[in-house]
Amino acid sequence: MTTQNLDKFKEICSNIMHDIPSSYTWKWKWDEEFYTALVVFETKYTDTIFFTVSKEFDDKWDYSTVDNSAEYINVFTNSVGILPGQIIFTSTEESALVLFATWWPWGDGERISLRIGMFSPEEQVLNRKEIKEQLAEWFALSE
Repeated sequence: MTTQNLDKFKEICSNIMHDIPSSYTWKWKWDEEFYTALVVFETKYTDTIFFTVSKEFDDKWDYSTVDNSAEYINVFTNSVGILPGQIIFTSTEESALVLFATWWPWGDGERISLRIGMFSPEEQVLNRKEIKEQLAEWFALSE
């Protein structure tokens, strides 16, 4: 895959990095379990970060709307699940690749996890190593 096909995703991630409060821009890390970039932030930043994520992604799915989503979203949510209060954002590329963000409020009501990753619903467009390399670059993740 050429990186040109990922320009839209790179721009989305760049805009999120630009709009996130500066105290969190360096807190992104790699989540090996879900194979995503991850940042955890305090709920006092919810409005700012939620607005940014909402405007950057094409679609938004929650507990009440996920059943009416595209089939690939159902496959995705069947593997990770979605509960009330949790949201999945998606944007697609011409290359059959999906950029997603998961918005997971913590049970303590004080923190939220935002994970951003990519997957191919129909075929493996990028392998796991390539996905990690792209996200690590876009979110300035270090090993």
